[in-house]
Amino acid sequence: MTMAADFRARGWPLHTQKDRKPMSRKKKLPSSITHKPAGPRAPERWVFRGRNGTKPDGSPHFDVVTFYDEDEARDYDAGHSHRTARKALTGRPAGYTVAQTIDEFTGRPERSYRLDAGTRRRQTDLLQPFRAAHGTMPVRQLRRTHIEALAVGLLTGTCTIPTAREIAAGKARTAPRKWCTKNVNTLVALITAMLDFLRDDGFLDNNQGALLETYIDRPHVSEAPDDLEEPKAAYDLTEVEAILGAAGRRSPVVFMTSVLAFLGLRKGEIVGMRWDLINLDDGYMWVAEQRKRNRDRPADRAEGAPATLVDTPKTVEGKRKLPIPPTVAELLRTYRRWQLEMHMATGRRFGVDGQPPTHVIVRSDTGAAVSPEYPYDNWGHVIEAADVPYLKPHAARDTCATLLEAYAPGVTAVDIGAWLGHAAKDSAHGTTASRTTHGYIHEEAKAKRRATAATGWNTVFGPIVTICDMFAGSKTANRLVRAV
Repeated sequence: MTMAADFRARGWPLHTQKDRKPMSRKKKLPSSITHKPAGPRAPERWVFRGRNGTKPDGSPHFDVVTFYDEDEARDYDAGHSHRTARKALTGRPAGYTVAQTIDEFTGRPERSYRLDAGTRRRQTDLLQPFRAAHGTMPVRQLRRTHIEALAVGLLTGTCTIPTAREIAAGKARTAPRKWCTKNVNTLVALITAMLDFLRDDGFLDNNQGALLETYIDRPHVSEAPDDLEEPKAAYDLTEVEAILGAAGRRSPVVFMTSVLAFLGLRKGEIVGMRWDLINLDDGYMWVAEQRKRNRDRPADRAEGAPATLVDTPKTVEGKRKLPIPPTVAELLRTYRRWQLEMHMATGRRFGVDGQPPTHVIVRSDTGAAVSPEYPYDNWGHVIEAADVPYLKPHAARDTCATLLEAYAPGVTAVDIGAWLGHAAKDSAHGTTASRTTHGYIHEEAKAKRRATAATGWNTVFGPIVTICDMFAGSKTANRLVRAV
């Protein structure tokens, strides 16, 4: 009897060679991972060492990472080649410094936001403390603690780093100076955007600046009021009516400026609006131009450079075609007639087709276009006469969005975003995102969205915008009011 027959007779299980499991063999470690056994002072560990680009001097740069789990070391080694190839495509060396990153960030060509000379200079000035503190550090070694220590030092006034202008003038700061909370938050936001730029390009794996929170002004307990109220960000309908009434008593130009502000236009878009961008017959207006202050000092400007620059809106979404609400259309027709009457009363000769020389809606008494600070110059007097709490002129734009969302039926946040020209964060070119749903709408749907917002605007603001209020303080416009 064979052994197999004897096993079957006894009822014992019989395993063939096919049923037997092979002995498990431990996989050999890759050449880039070194196993370090446990010692009297260190636990068992696996050290990864892999090449990752070259240093600025041309010598090779290596990543050295220690793991206390073999599977984690193998996973890191598996993805290292992909990360190395991805970073090599960016064209930056492994030791890319913070100073090089700042130069690349401030000199980059933007698609959705055009950086003018003034904006670039302001970003350079704000990033100067960051450059002076960590300019020679490789950006991949930057940590949240470095950014946080710099921000706290600027807030508390313990940082003596000079600004870019002081360096250009050859001055060295000896006494510390406190930064306001707004500038520190702007600095942190710029650092976050700069690191986000490198992360999206594949050079960084994470953004250390995104781990910081926004700094706020916290009053001392003894200085804090008993009843803390939420700061006011927008006006209500009663206050809007009082503001427009006070603006009409001041002058028709100030009234028109206030109406355009509550229509949701920015201050540069208000003073840059021209009559040839408005089609009253079809009921549309193009927001395609803005006037902004030349931030260059007079000594640094080119010969003949004006103090006010004419440019396109600051964002791609800001250039938009808006349907004019019926109330505003009637107001613009009467206002245009009043402008022509005033020009003829002065005896001046007109330009082409009898239009004012500058073709602008908001102009001075001489017919010239006003500066971008014109809405600010008159806003304080209007608010004081209206006897309402003071908010900056940009609050009129916020009021437009707030009241439309609160009182206009059927108007959603996406409609308001399309109306105000909000740019979507991290969105594709030519789309607008809702602040709440983050849903995107494309160019073919924007006209319908804006038409809905225009109807809602006329429902909310139309009853308080009247032609009589515009000419409340004008003695020469009684005949026009009776004609209308």
